[in-house]
Amino acid sequence: MAASITTQADLLTYAMLTDNEIERLSTARMKDDNWADTHEKAWSLIKGMLLMRRPPLEETDLDDTDELLEATTYATIYCAYQQAVILSDEDKARKNYWYKKMLKAMAEVILTSDSTELGRESYGSRRALRG
Repeated sequence: MAASITTQADLLTYAMLTDNEIERLSTARMKDDNWADTHEKAWSLIKGMLLMRRPPLEETDLDDTDELLEATTYATIYCAYQQAVILSDEDKARKNYWYKKMLKAMAEVILTSDSTELGRESYGSRRALRG
């Protein structure tokens, strides 16, 4: 089981995040481990969302975790905004923006398990998302 599936390069590639935004969001701890903890938190968030699917999916059920790279990249940025110290109203809006992008990417991704394409998942109720 992977601790994370994203890297800092993915933030620049998939999310087109600027170096300035990464620097602005980075806490001392995030800089020390090159955001490794943030990438791990994001992957845990995505795995939790997979468990909310019907039927639930575990990481080991997936043929290729790279199918979730885009959603996990957005989750990483969302997690970075969550732990940032500088949350102005604009930052809160950016955090919500990345959260919605993550949800949309998760809803649109077509996953494969045992060489079979799985249907898309809407992640149903808001109550399930709050938990």
